[in-house]
Parts: sequence; structure tokens; C-alpha cells
Amino acid sequence: MIKPLQTIAVRTFLVIALCMVIPFFLSFAAIRHQYENHIQAQLSQQIISSISKSEEAVYQSFRNMAGFSSAVVTRVELLEALEEESNTYYEINAAFDKCVSYAQINNLFMTEQLYVTMFDARGQCYSNWNRNFENYDHVLEMPWVQAAREQQGHLVWDLFSPSFILEQQGQKMISLARSITNPMGEKDLGVLIISMPQEYLSQVLAGYCFDSGDSVFLLGDGGVVLLAYSTDGSSARIDVQPVFDKTASRQSGSMHCTLGGVDYLTSYYTLDAPWKMGEQELRIYHFTEYQSVISSMSALSMQMNAVMIAVLLATLGIAVMIARTLVSPIRRLSQMMSHYHLGDSLEGLALSRKDEIGVLNRSFLSLTQHVQSLFTEAEREYRAREKYRFEALKAQLNPHFLFNALNVLRYMALLAKPEAVSEGIDALASVLKYSISRDCDWVRLSDELEHVKSYVAIQNMRFGSCISVETDFDARELSLYTLRFTLQPIVENAIIHGFKNRTGQCLIRIYGFVEDDTFHLYVEDNGVGVAAETVQRMNEESRPRQKMTGIGFSNVKEMVEMTFGQPYTLRIESSPDVGTIVHYLLPVLTHPKGGVTDEENPDR
Repeated sequence: MIKPLQTIAVRTFLVIALCMVIPFFLSFAAIRHQYENHIQAQLSQQIISSISKSEEAVYQSFRNMAGFSSAVVTRVELLEALEEESNTYYEINAAFDKCVSYAQINNLFMTEQLYVTMFDARGQCYSNWNRNFENYDHVLEMPWVQAAREQQGHLVWDLFSPSFILEQQGQKMISLARSITNPMGEKDLGVLIISMPQEYLSQVLAGYCFDSGDSVFLLGDGGVVLLAYSTDGSSARIDVQPVFDKTASRQSGSMHCTLGGVDYLTSYYTLDAPWKMGEQELRIYHFTEYQSVISSMSALSMQMNAVMIAVLLATLGIAVMIARTLVSPIRRLSQMMSHYHLGDSLEGLALSRKDEIGVLNRSFLSLTQHVQSLFTEAEREYRAREKYRFEALKAQLNPHFLFNALNVLRYMALLAKPEAVSEGIDALASVLKYSISRDCDWVRLSDELEHVKSYVAIQNMRFGSCISVETDFDARELSLYTLRFTLQPIVENAIIHGFKNRTGQCLIRIYGFVEDDTFHLYVEDNGVGVAAETVQRMNEESRPRQKMTGIGFSNVKEMVEMTFGQPYTLRIESSPDVGTIVHYLLPVLTHPKGGVTDEENPDR
């Protein structure tokens, strides 16, 4: 009986449908891809534009800190108080408080969040924050403070270091230091230190987050994360270093990347400044989930999907009509042929038709006239019986294997693993197609190996991908011909018997070489091995015993010996707890010995 997919009607329908559907689907995919790229580019440009506008806010914070320090160190009252050696600590502190208050009045920049600290030339500490009688002399020994005292009023920055204020430990600060000198710059009067909590910059970064789930990073040299902010805490899950490495050579741009299993649209920008903060180049990276980028496509996608479905239904309807018109005469002939018995009269055959249908009808009539003589040919009967027996050996497919494979696919479907189910179905379909293709006696070694790999892939669905297959052949060896089902039965025995109760990785190696006129082919496993007496019996027996799993070792051995004759056969070697090697002795066939190959099979 002809399978549904093998009928001309179905094939005609599929050809017509695919010729119309595939171009439409490709056009739809191209339009969708272009639209996604357009949205991605527009959103990235919007983000970069916002970042560049917000750049001024970041650096204005630093400029305001510098301006605040200038307002303090240039106050005459403070300089006179520091320069007069007879002034007491309280007099200098009063001048310091007055100058700080003046600077706060004239700098409307977050002065309530600034920590102002001053040391005079005698090392006495003054501050606008409560020191609680703690000793802060160690601050003068910090490298960046010492560097500021040596640079005669130039600013020295210390970015995102732990706070030196004891009550603020654990919090990071952005600090600057500058020396205090007399107006002529010839006398060192002390050093001024201004610190700002990093939370202030976090508030600035918060302005870069447009949607929930967005994350913004401020990076220094080498991709060091100086600040990270996200609306939902997702920044802690993002490893920004790989993205930095790919974009370090570019000033700005955008890219689509996957981090931690999540797709992101990443936009980045290098902050341009009149000076480098602490000798670091600062870059801002903005991550937004890619799903939110394409959400605006949903409405258009629904419309395009509706059009696509309408076109698809119309195409299918036209294909059905054409297929019925073309195939109905062939279907009538097929039904007549399927119900024909010797001696039946063939009435209703359209023998007068001049087209291909008429040729088929006349050929069928001619065929029936010679059927009786064909049945009397004893030689043909003998060959038919032998072929049936031979094909029966090849067609043995263990129903337990099929049952187990379907069970695994069922549980994968229940566990909602569509990709695994799809791969499993593809592998099973390949095995079944290979197993039921009885019109092909000869296959290339490469095709037999692909069948083995599909079979092992199905077994791995059951045993958790613990079985691996390694092959080692050159191109010439892969192109050699062999009988169908020469390798899979041996691999099946290795899996079912050799790897039974074995833990760890199970390995099957398939390799070989050509020596003179013999192709030496080996299937080796690292299983539990076979007892010595069993090996001897399997090497000596010439007829197969009752099969154990699918097509057994003896079946394959008999098939090789029956087809090729001596000295071609199979040999088995095995060591307990080490493994088993099956050695094939085969002829070197660059062309099939006889029968039909897969390339020649019209129903392949």
C-alpha cells in the first residue's frame, strides 16, 4: 500500500504549496528582520543621545566640587588665619567654618552632601562633620593627599575608594585634595580635602534607566565597574567585562548580546572631559532587555501574521484543486491495479488517451498479459524467497527500542522541552527511515555512520547523554560501499550489554583502514566485556541463534559471509571490565556489488 506522503497527489500539492509559501515566508522574515534592526537602531540612538546629554550632569558634579574647593582655599580670612602662627586652633576653626559657610552659600551644589576636611601646616584637623574625637592623622599619609601637597594647588582626585571617615566605613567616596598656600604660593599652609558619596552619581545614573529592568554601568580603565545602577537590582547579574572587551576600541555605539541567558540591547558612550578623573577614562554602558525593544512590533506582527495565514489558506486551496485535477486519472488507475486479480477483465481503461495516462493504462494492460508466465519462473521464485529472507534479517527493528524512544519523547513533551523533542523526533525519523528503506541493499560507509549516530542520539535521550561515538576515517574510506545494517546491530549490543550497570562515560570508537584488498573495520567499546567462552562460541558459530536485541552479532556475521564469501567475516575480541572489539573483514568496494543504492533509489 502506498503511503500518503508517497502519493502523487500529496507530492503535487506539496510542490505547489511550497513554491508559493516559501517565497512568502522568506519575504515576511526579511521585512520583520529589517523592522527589528530599525527599531534597535532608533532606540540605541535615543539612549546614546540621552547619555551624551546627561554627560554634563556627571562632570558638572566634579566641576562643582573643584569650584567649591577654590571658594574655600582662596578666602583671605582663612589664609590669614592659617598664616598667623600665633592663632589658636579655635580661631582657625572659626575662620574655616566661616569660609565653608560662604562656599556653601555661593555653590548651590549639594553642599549638604559634601564632607569638607582641612589639615593645617601643624597637622591639626578641621571639618564640617563630627569627628567624635577620633584621630585622623593617617589621612595625611594617603598617597593621593601627599601628591596634592606636592603639586602646589593642583587637584588630585581619588575615585570610588572606601571612605576615610570612620563613621562612613563601607561607603565609597569621590574625593579631591589640593594644597593651601599663601597668595604668592611660597608657603605651604595646609591641605583641603572634599569628599562626595558615590550615591550622588548613582542618582545621576538613575536618569539613564528608561524601563524597569534597565541597568547602567560606569566603567573605568580596563572595564573596572565603578558604579552600577538598575531599577530592579538586575545589574548584579550582568557580567559587563565581555562587552567592554569587544567595544573598548570604539567611542560609542550599540550591539546585541546575550549575558546570563538574557538578550540585551547594549548602548555605550565614552564620557568626554577636560581632564581625566584619577587618570581614568570613564565610559557608560546601558543594558535594556531586548524583548522590550521588539515589543513595539507586536501589533504589526499580528497584522502580518493574519495576512500570512490568509495567503497560506488560499495557497492550500489552490494546491488542492490543482492536485485533484491532475491526479484523479492516476488514482483511478491505481485503484484498479490494487484490486486486480489474475483472470479479471480490465474494463474502463482509457486506452485511447494520447498523454502519459494513456501510456500508463496501456502498460498496465501489457503487464497483466505476462503475469502468469512470471509466476512460472522457478528461478525468480527462488531469488524472491532468498531476497525475502535476506531482507528480513535487515528489517528487524526491536519494538522495545521504538517503545522506549516514544516513551522518552512523551516525557520530554510533558516536561516542556520542545527543542529536545524536536531533536529526538528527527533522530527517530532518521532511524525509522533508514530501517524501512528495503529497496536499497548498498550504502556508503558515511551513511551507515550517520544512522549509527542517530540511533545513539535516541539512546542518549534515555541514558542522559552518557554515550559518545568517535569515528576515524579518511574521505576515501567514507566513500566505500557496504551492506546496510552492518554497524548499528553491533553498536546496539554494546549499549544494551556492554554498558549495562556501567557508570561513567561510555565510549564507542569506530575506525578502520584499507590493507591490500581488505577493508579492516573496527567497532570498539569500553564496556564490561564478554566472557572468553562466549567470545569463542560467537567466533565459531556459522548460523545465528535466537536473536537477542534487534539484529544480533551472528546475523551480521552470516549476512557478510553469505554476501561476500570467504575470507570475509566478523571476529570479536573482548576483555572483562576493559571492553570489546568487533573486527570486520570486508572487501574494498568503490561501487556497489549488486542491487540498488540510496543514490539510485527513486523513493529515497
